[in-house]
Amino acid sequence: MMEKYNIVILTSNIGAGHATIAKNLKKEFRKQAGKNCQIIDYSRIYGYYLNEGIKYTYKTLLYSFPSIYKLLYNYIIDQSGENIIDRLCAKELKRRYKGELKNTIFIALYPNAAAAISKIQCARKYVITTDYNIHKGWIHSHIDKYFIPNDETKKTLKRYGVKEDKIEITGIPIAKKFYKVTKEEKIKRLISLDKSKKTILIMGGGDGVIYHATKLVSSLSYKYNIICIAGRNHKLKEKIKNLHFPNCKVFGFTKNVEKLIQAADIVITKAGGLSMTEIITMQKPVIVYKQLPGQEALNSQYFEKHKACVIAKTIKEVDILVSKILSGKISLNTKFLIQKGVSIDQVIGIIKKDL
Repeated sequence: MMEKYNIVILTSNIGAGHATIAKNLKKEFRKQAGKNCQIIDYSRIYGYYLNEGIKYTYKTLLYSFPSIYKLLYNYIIDQSGENIIDRLCAKELKRRYKGELKNTIFIALYPNAAAAISKIQCARKYVITTDYNIHKGWIHSHIDKYFIPNDETKKTLKRYGVKEDKIEITGIPIAKKFYKVTKEEKIKRLISLDKSKKTILIMGGGDGVIYHATKLVSSLSYKYNIICIAGRNHKLKEKIKNLHFPNCKVFGFTKNVEKLIQAADIVITKAGGLSMTEIITMQKPVIVYKQLPGQEALNSQYFEKHKACVIAKTIKEVDILVSKILSGKISLNTKFLIQKGVSIDQVIGIIKKDL
């Protein structure tokens, strides 16, 4: 039934999670439905320079002026409806798929993309949220279904007027490899870790944003094995390498992050919706260090509320929390995200039935 449809996934390069979920979906659509989806970076539709300017401003405010970012985020989430850029992007999508719209399915992984597709008459329009909270920017008329992570998000959608039959709780569609378990000893041996020591994984997403990374590594490396994922942050990778701690292994951007998570006894991370889902699906204790404002703060607060993570504001707090988790004085609900079925299979199964 799906053979006659074009599937277009709209993502954004502002944050690595959206793009990763898009790739996960593309892989599974090809495998399960024989469809080769097209991924469009929504941010680039409105031009390279405007996109780069928005991305630079976003990262500068988030990482260098978080209090200002928080104020802007709180203002933006109270706004509803599309803006002029979203209307222009909708017009461009109509132009690109002129004559094919009746057989085109749009899947939005970003609030502005949801606004754009809501204005297009096509076969189906779906929204997949990528964090454990939702705001008005995601809510638009004429969306056929919202795929969301939890019951709290469902309540918010209903409060905003979305009908229950348009809401599907499926979880965040992570790659299937995060559901598989590999023996920790084997991984530790492969990357030459001391098997007599506990292992701490420090990761900061695709951009490798780890506050006080060298101090964090220095504080923990005397007691534990350290694995550090610096992502695309090449300067950070070199800084940590230059510390010359023999029991610290540093990696750049890696496609085998699940193996490094499996090798860890505790993961210290930022609270991106995708990375938190991947780690907790693998049933690892999580410490969120220096939570960022906006959606990441809301993600960490959600998991903290359900006792699936703890939040640290200082390196001293990190050291204390690591010790308490390893000694059993703090017990985290690492099985919190265990659910029936695999999220990505549920999403694709519902779309197939919907056509």
